[in-house]
Amino acid sequence: MNSQLKLADLLSQAIGYCSEDQSEVLQKMLRKILEAPFEEGDFYAKFLKAISLNKIDSASEKLYETLLHDCAAGGISEAQYIYGCILYDKGKQDEAIKYYLISANNGYSKSQWCYGTDLFHGTGGLQKDEAEGLFYIELAAGQLNNYALEFLVDLYSRENGSIRKCSRKAKKYSMMLEWAENREEGFL
Repeated sequence: MNSQLKLADLLSQAIGYCSEDQSEVLQKMLRKILEAPFEEGDFYAKFLKAISLNKIDSASEKLYETLLHDCAAGGISEAQYIYGCILYDKGKQDEAIKYYLISANNGYSKSQWCYGTDLFHGTGGLQKDEAEGLFYIELAAGQLNNYALEFLVDLYSRENGSIRKCSRKAKKYSMMLEWAENREEGFL
């Protein structure tokens, strides 16, 4: 990723923490920075434009979804996850699962969590497979995904169907969860 796109990424993240006036200034800067890479067809530039649209302009939902679809097809893991969520919410679970799986296999923890829980529980149109579901959930937990960590702490803290109670694993994931929460709070 070039330095312009890194700056655009940081601006995009900062917008959510700003006042409305500050946000407008950052949006203008973001649009200016993204002009050239967007026109050149850079998928990450398209992704940044899509998420900035989502944050400020609800009337742009169709453009938002179109850009996310393009970025997902272009291999942007976070776009694959977000587009999968949109499809899932629209009742198109079979299509959503495909995007989750691609993104999960590319290492995106939110997709690993979603795909893993659907496999574990046999939801989203997937056949129940607890072992493979746990594999993806544990991948997400390894990246300190709070949802995955909370799930695993709960799962291993008690007998749960075919999953046996395992205090050692429950403690491990509990410690990881505490570390992840402290990291989010800025203590680490």
